[in-house]
Amino acid sequence: EADTVYEFYQAMLTDPTRKEAYLELNTFMNDDFTLSRDEGQQLLKLLIGLDEKKDNGYSETVNVLQELKEADSDAYMDVCYEIGQSFLFYYDVTLDRYRYLNAAKWFEGAKEKYPTAEIYCDISDCLELINQYNGSKIKQTERMYEEYEKIWNMLVELDLKAAEYDSADAKIQIWKEIDSMINSNVAEFLEITSAQEVIDLLNKIDGNAAAVDKSILQNDIEALREDIAATIKKITDSE
Repeated sequence: EADTVYEFYQAMLTDPTRKEAYLELNTFMNDDFTLSRDEGQQLLKLLIGLDEKKDNGYSETVNVLQELKEADSDAYMDVCYEIGQSFLFYYDVTLDRYRYLNAAKWFEGAKEKYPTAEIYCDISDCLELINQYNGSKIKQTERMYEEYEKIWNMLVELDLKAAEYDSADAKIQIWKEIDSMINSNVAEFLEITSAQEVIDLLNKIDGNAAAVDKSILQNDIEALREDIAATIKKITDSE
């Protein structure tokens, strides 16, 4: 029945071992398909712990996530994965690196159960290294391209992992992320692989998306296919 962040926090403090409050808070935060920076900070607070006021007037920090993990590690991984996806897909920041950096804080706790979580963490590591190399006094172009090559291989792996999901929603989210990453880094990827290889991956995703036979998802599928077409055009225009 909670309808404020404070009430969700209180539910977690009442019983930290039930995953419902965490998942419902996550849904509450991104029900408009956007996770603002303030909302992101309120979710990240769970990683630090929640303050619980005691009868003596003092507050004590309760590591609610740790208690959930100790009571039910499977539920803990579900929570970490779902919140990680919120940061990856909905976080309202301008740089991919910031999305991945914050998402990885959650995906780290879900890697044992969700293979894609480990891939997302690895991409985050690559983006951090690229940022370091780009900001160094001596330009380290070769090392940067090594990281872009790793990211490209991970995108190919993500597409393979998408096929293992039963949920069409999950597949579409992964496909959207692959297309988004390619679109944002076309010039860099074309330095480490051929335009045709990139286009082939996008065409494969487009064909798989077109084959999803769920009327409720048709708007999402059409939007994805339009984005893919725009990315392919961007690639061909850059040749």
